[in-house]
Parts: sequence; C-alpha cells; structure tokens
Amino acid sequence: MADTVPITPGVGAPIATDEIGGVHHQRIKLVAGIDGVNDGDIAKTNPLPTRMGVSLTRDFTMAFINVSAAGFTQVIAADAAKSIKILGWAFKVGGAVSVKFRNEAGGGDLTPSMPYANTGDGWVQDIIGQPYMYTPVGGNFGLTLSAAVPVTGLVFFTQE
Repeated sequence: MADTVPITPGVGAPIATDEIGGVHHQRIKLVAGIDGVNDGDIAKTNPLPTRMGVSLTRDFTMAFINVSAAGFTQVIAADAAKSIKILGWAFKVGGAVSVKFRNEAGGGDLTPSMPYANTGDGWVQDIIGQPYMYTPVGGNFGLTLSAAVPVTGLVFFTQE
C-alpha cells in the first residue's frame, strides 16, 4: 500500500485541525513502529519511545561526594589498569566555594574552577550514557575546593 493518501479539499472525509491565528494546523495521531510496522497508537499504556542523547548501555557505580576540606580530596580511587569515566553527578555546596573536578594522581584538571556563591547552590548533570570526562588509566578522581566548605552529593561512573 502507498505511504500517501490523496486529499481533495472540500471532498471526502473530514480531518481534525486546531485553528491558531486563523490558520488550521492538522492534528495527528502518533503510531509507534518502523516503516511498514504498526506497534500501536501512542497512549498512556503505550508511551512514546524516547531516548535522550545516547542510551545507557553499561552498568555504572555510584560514589558519595562528601568533601569539606580546602584543596584536593579523592572521591574515587585509582585502578592501575583502568580509567574512571564520569557519567553524571549531583552535588550541593554548604557555602561560598569554588569547585573543580580533578585527576590528582595523573595530574590534571577535568573542569575549570566553578564558583558557587550560596549555601544550597549546586549542579546536577544527568547520566546520558557517554562519559562527560575521564581520568587516564591509573588516575583517581576527586574535587578541589577553594575553601573548607561542605560539598555533598553523588557521582556516577564506570571503570574501564
């Protein structure tokens, strides 16, 4: 069967529209499935399949961020044979402080210094499946704080 259906204005079956600013926009009903396949109408019981970024195809580990000393504090220990791949994080600060993600063992900043001005400020970065940053093989992961201010949260990672 053809993928198109001829419509003659004023003749045939009516179609649903939504009039916005004097212009009719056709209403449609979504159906899931690849070309030529009907996997059912989109509904509460058959939601629209979505994928943000790249699908997460690996297991991950979670580590707590519980840092309060100025300078570098290790959050994830190095593995001599693996790299730490950071997939996502969430943290809040307990006051004015600058935070930097760092690989201390391998020597290198993973982010620039990020200033936070108020208690409760923070950053949430969702897991999308691909690493946002990684350490070299044998490197550890941690935070460097500009002041002795509590920073708490979670970091999601793999070691590969």
